[in-house]
Amino acid sequence: MEVFTQLYLNGILPLSLKDILTSLAAFVGMSLGIYNFWKERDKEKVKLKVIPISVQQKVVDPLGNIIGYITSENEFKNNNPQDFFAIEVVNISRFAVTITQVGFLVSGTEQRISCPRPILALVQSNY
Repeated sequence: MEVFTQLYLNGILPLSLKDILTSLAAFVGMSLGIYNFWKERDKEKVKLKVIPISVQQKVVDPLGNIIGYITSENEFKNNNPQDFFAIEVVNISRFAVTITQVGFLVSGTEQRISCPRPILALVQSNY
C-alpha cells in the first residue's frame, strides 16, 4: 500500500474519477458476463424431478375393474403385501427428454433394480 501511495504522490500513478468509474464499469460488466454464462449453461442441462411413490391400495369399481390407485409420497409400509412402488419422473428442463430406463439403487451396494416392463402414464405438467 505504501508503494502505491508513494507512486500516486509522485504523479506516476494518477487516479482520477474517470479511472475509478471505468474500473467499476469493467468489473460490473465482467460480473454480468459471468452471470449470463452460468444462466445459459444452466438452460442446457437436463433437469428431472424424481419422486418415489408407494402405491398402497387399488381403487376398484363395482365390476372389479381397477380405476385408480391410492398413493403416498411419504408413507412406505412393508406390512401390506399388495403395496408396490412407483417412480414419478417429471421433466423440468426447457426441452423434451426421453427416459429410457427407470429403477432403484440398492443401498450400500452397486446393484441396480430396473423396471423392465414399466407401466407408463404420460402426464403433461406445467412446472
